[in-house]
Amino acid sequence: MGTVSGMKERSINQSQGILNITLLKVVRQCVIYVRFAETMSSVKHMPKRSDFRIDRCDDCLRITRLDVNGDMHTHTKSRQLTETIIKNVCSEKIPLHSHSRTLESMRRLSNNEDYISKLDELLYTRKQKGNKDRYFNPGIKKSF
Repeated sequence: MGTVSGMKERSINQSQGILNITLLKVVRQCVIYVRFAETMSSVKHMPKRSDFRIDRCDDCLRITRLDVNGDMHTHTKSRQLTETIIKNVCSEKIPLHSHSRTLESMRRLSNNEDYISKLDELLYTRKQKGNKDRYFNPGIKKSF
């Protein structure tokens, strides 16, 4: 009789172990889902084309952001440039062959801090172009 009850206890302990392992897996998945939800809530939504409005001013076009509080807008000269700026801000693309004014307009319309910092870095790099110190060779004497 002792062996039968021992076998029952062992099978109960094994089933509790399996239950504990299953419970641990479920808890881990819940933690992963909670962490994923936290990261997704901290990510700002990417704007859509419908979040922008294009108005005609006197001699230019004005792009206004509708989905954020505050007055986020910029002015452009052409319709094609306006569409390009909206497309780049929506997809958070950084064009390398754009004018500084275009990059500044994209910076004004975005509310994503990472995207703004990348644009700022590119603008800063472009402003530094040509600002090198002149090389002075001390071994060459000037003949005055």
